[in-house]
Amino acid sequence: MGALAISVLLVWFGLGLETRSDRLDFRPRSATLPASFDQQLLDQYAGLRSIVVYVASDDSLGVDRVGPQIDEIADSLLAVPGVRRVRARLAADAATGWQSEFGPWAALYLTPHELRLIGDRISRAGMERAMSRSDKGRSSDPLNVLGVGLTAAQRVVGVTRVRVSDGYFTLKGQRQFFIFVELDVGTALDHMRVANATRRVVQRLNTRLVGSAQQGLRIGAVGRAVGYASAFETMRRDINRVGTLAVVVVTLLLFVFFAGIRRPLAILTTIVFGLAAGAAVTRLVLGSVNITALIFVGPLVGLGVDFGLHIATHYKREDGEFGLSYALLQPGRAILFSGLTTAAAFSSLLMIDYPVTQHVAALAVAGMLGTVLGAFTILPILLAEDVSGAGSMHGAHLRHLSLLRALLARIPERGSFVWVLVVALAVLAATSVRFELHPWEFKKRGTPEYAELERISEEFGSSFTPVLLVSRGANRDDAIEKDRLALRRLRPGTQRAGIAFVESLTNWLPADSIQRSNIAFIADAGDTFSASRFAREYDEVVAQHNDDKRFTAEYRDRIAGILDVTRLDPERGPLTLSELPVEPVRYLFEGEEGVAAISYLYLKRFPWSDGAATQLEETMRLLGFDDVPETYLLSDELELSNEAGWLARYLLRAFILAVTLVVVLLWLQFRSRAAVLLCLVPTICGLSLVAIVMVLFDIPLNKLTMAIAPLLVGIGLDDGIHVMERFRTGQSRETVFREVGPAMAMTTLTSVAAFACILFTEFGGAAEIGILGMVGMVGAFLAAMHALPPLAARFYKSASPRSR
Repeated sequence: MGALAISVLLVWFGLGLETRSDRLDFRPRSATLPASFDQQLLDQYAGLRSIVVYVASDDSLGVDRVGPQIDEIADSLLAVPGVRRVRARLAADAATGWQSEFGPWAALYLTPHELRLIGDRISRAGMERAMSRSDKGRSSDPLNVLGVGLTAAQRVVGVTRVRVSDGYFTLKGQRQFFIFVELDVGTALDHMRVANATRRVVQRLNTRLVGSAQQGLRIGAVGRAVGYASAFETMRRDINRVGTLAVVVVTLLLFVFFAGIRRPLAILTTIVFGLAAGAAVTRLVLGSVNITALIFVGPLVGLGVDFGLHIATHYKREDGEFGLSYALLQPGRAILFSGLTTAAAFSSLLMIDYPVTQHVAALAVAGMLGTVLGAFTILPILLAEDVSGAGSMHGAHLRHLSLLRALLARIPERGSFVWVLVVALAVLAATSVRFELHPWEFKKRGTPEYAELERISEEFGSSFTPVLLVSRGANRDDAIEKDRLALRRLRPGTQRAGIAFVESLTNWLPADSIQRSNIAFIADAGDTFSASRFAREYDEVVAQHNDDKRFTAEYRDRIAGILDVTRLDPERGPLTLSELPVEPVRYLFEGEEGVAAISYLYLKRFPWSDGAATQLEETMRLLGFDDVPETYLLSDELELSNEAGWLARYLLRAFILAVTLVVVLLWLQFRSRAAVLLCLVPTICGLSLVAIVMVLFDIPLNKLTMAIAPLLVGIGLDDGIHVMERFRTGQSRETVFREVGPAMAMTTLTSVAAFACILFTEFGGAAEIGILGMVGMVGAFLAAMHALPPLAARFYKSASPRSR
């Protein structure tokens, strides 16, 4: 009763293990920024703050058709808590739109040269020249005044492929319209909460608006925050599905194998004990784990069956206490060492400096050791209560293996050359295994929103995820001036750096010298920038050239409206932060370690695409940014640009540690170099098949598939230890098949079934783990049943008594 009480306590405590979905868990600890200042910048200003909602169709969308829907979507999004601003359209009137974007000081955003150009073009002489030109281009802007203003606007708010149609943001062909949503929250969890609320709004509107009247119209939301929230939900669903399926399938297989329910329930109890122990230990040590690590719970259920199966199949109820002792002692040594080697193999993942991988290691090691402990403590108590007589290892159990034994018997021992060929092919294939170094490709295959984000970014002409250009100063003015100097140095290299546009506070706050020059120019120009003077002279010039249809009254009013809002008081000084039409908090960060001005560099390609970060960094070096003090780039993408080297080192360390621990444990068990090597045969064969399958089906090596190696090391060694332990005690090959064959076949079947459950995940990258796990375990089992027995029999037949 005491053991069962402890089990209940462990289950209760283990259920309290919290899960999280922290993007930093997928970054090496060595790459995590040690400076709290920079880490706060990434957390608050990185690309999680923006969401883009799109309305799209395969055919061209007219504004008349989609405009009302866009307005309704914008109103619904504004009601979402945590949404600060929604930009669905510009004001239809040019003057109002100009003022809404830049305030009543729009002229201050022009360069002195642009201001002189406008003054010249709106003068009477300028209008005369435009009307006398034979070139009839610029039919919508014959004076080319709006073009100058558009150039200034693009310089301030950014240049993309986005066009404006009746005030709405669209692309060429009008197949997509965009709504830009800015979030007013700081932490990643807040981003996810707001993103989920936004997604629910979009889904509801998608169902209601995209009805029979709007066939072919689709509404979606993209952005880092949206993908982040979607991935979290998908992973949670997958974990619940995989865990439930694994328990159900393994339970059914046990019921069929034992032709009863008592022993399967006893074995499942030990698994629950082991998983609870793993969760409890992980909770004590780590407090919480990344939800991605829980995807391995299903396979751990299949692996945990191994220990209980070997004991249960050896227990004979009619032999009383002797039967229970036999069930514990006969396979006990092999169970203990196979559990230790599996745990040791998983512990090697601790050398891979990614938190998510270390969470997998912690859960697996604690779970395996807990399951072994349960097999030697709780399982015997439950088996002793079995009075049904069901589940004897004789009779039905042996028939489960008869077909396999007959098949393997037909293959002569010389057929072992097939395994040599498999290993040789794997050595050749290993050089062609594709490394998936960054989680972005992995995420795209598992989360449609991430793939959609990349697609929309390419069509949009820039990524929605910016790289931060940080300029640190002693105070606000110092930081802003450093930011202005940095952008001045960067401007000649933006094309080479792959930068689509730059969003910066200094775009909204021109240098004092430029502002004062523009104010003085307008003051000295007299009536040149007077809206009434322009309208009067425009009508007079048009009356003299009434055959030119480009110069309409509507065009006159548009230009006059702009002149009205760009009129400046000659006595006013330069703009201050409080007067800007944007919130400075988006561009200024004030912390305990100083003040930083943040500029957003939006690249033409997604920052995680191959070579994008390298292209930017190389251009910055050529422009001499290494010599600019306290000005630097900051982003997850740049921090992970050296991940290939990190990953290679981590894998090498983990492999060396796994091999070392496993070899030490095997030496302690067999005290023979040859026996240790023979135990490794199933593992080598299973991993070889995995390498071949990875190349044939283009399955990459990434942060999750790399966990297959230690798992297969544990399973392969498990099979090898059980076979070698029997031969060590002098049993014949037929006896080995009869004694351990059924349990090994069943443990392989349950483990394969547990991994097969992963194939039902929505997350594409996780399904690859299921495929590789199934292939590797089947290969290890077949090698243990076919390649290992003749080698083991030959070794122990020739071994001296001392060597045994």
